Amino acid sequence: MWDDPEPVDIPRIDDLLDALAAQEPAPGGGSAAAFTGAIAAAVCAKVARFADDGGAGAQAAALCRRLTQLAAEDAHVFTRALRELDRRDDDFKLGRALDEAADAPLRIAEACVDVAVLASALAASGTPELQPDARAAAARRRRCEGRRRAGGGEPRRLERRRPRPARTQALRGGGLGRRRVTPPLAAVPDLDAELDALYDLPLEAFTKARNDLAARLRKAHQSEAAAEVRGLKKPTAVAWAANRLAREDPKQVATLLEAGERLREVQQRALAGKASHDDVSDAAAAERDAIRALLTSARKQLGGKATPALLDRLSQTLRAAAVDEQGRALLQRGRLTEELKAVGFGPLEAVKPAKRRGDEVARAARERVTALRAEARRLTAEARDAEGAAHDAARAAEILREEADQKRAEADRAATELAEAEEALRARR
Repeated sequence: MWDDPEPVDIPRIDDLLDALAAQEPAPGGGSAAAFTGAIAAAVCAKVARFADDGGAGAQAAALCRRLTQLAAEDAHVFTRALRELDRRDDDFKLGRALDEAADAPLRIAEACVDVAVLASALAASGTPELQPDARAAAARRRRCEGRRRAGGGEPRRLERRRPRPARTQALRGGGLGRRRVTPPLAAVPDLDAELDALYDLPLEAFTKARNDLAARLRKAHQSEAAAEVRGLKKPTAVAWAANRLAREDPKQVATLLEAGERLREVQQRALAGKASHDDVSDAAAAERDAIRALLTSARKQLGGKATPALLDRLSQTLRAAAVDEQGRALLQRGRLTEELKAVGFGPLEAVKPAKRRGDEVARAARERVTALRAEARRLTAEARDAEGAAHDAARAAEILREEADQKRAEADRAATELAEAEEALRARR
């Protein structure tokens, strides 16, 4: 589609341009705006590196990654909103899908503003040979805004506004040195972008980067945010692997979250008697398929680190995150720090259709017979014990009777001897 007369030494973007030009609802103006902003951020990163300003370069790189992710997210949430609009079978899901579709372009616009502020600071840095690139980045940002507004035909542009974070004016003031143009963190970029970049780092780099971010926040007079960042836990190996999946395979993660939500909904309906066993089985199978696909991606990404034990724990974490509200949010943003475990009863695949009334009566009769048999066995054992006790008592009474008769005979003999002795005594007198 895009033919060059001669080879060039830059990456080609034919696939992206073809996707934007296709007769499909997404990607559209929002994604185009995000990509334009990402290009502007990349130019800012180039300028910052030539200016030997590592802080501004890191901020520009974080904004570039964020806008690239937002481009994919914008297309995804818009497609989902259109699907829910076609279905219109669940007002709650429809409302949430529309909210997400309206929120994505707002976040793209906010990120583009951050790029513009950074580009302005770089343009004012006093480095003449770098100013044209910085101004070009600012111009791309303005075109990004134009593309975003040009997407007004998309139904997701709802009349809603989200409060914007306070923007410091420090970047627009003077005092910037010729070589050092890093603005305060309060303005460029926002803390969310920095945190996204933090959780995107290799595990071994997390602690140092976290401490550096906390120090920069303190220098920007954001002590409370600095304390919160300092307290962030380093992700476990399993949590880090799940975060990587959220960044490298966001569509498949979204598929898992949708499957988990569907499974939870079907479970609730099944408990209320409004869904069949097949419905629950199908929903559980969809969730398993999504987890299996993510584990396949994890094996490719982790290579030799993808041990059976790690993949098993990763599977449990993904399954738990799919049905837990807080876990869903953390996984979607790639900010898990710990492994998750499913709580409750898990997938209710054992939910069966309601039994017929006749089966219930027969079951009650069987339970009654079983209870009566147990009672009969208990009473028989007690009677046997009582009979044994009576026999023992009768034997003991017979022995006592024999002893009494023997004692009586001995007493009679003693009385007779006493009488004879008394008679003899009287005769001698």
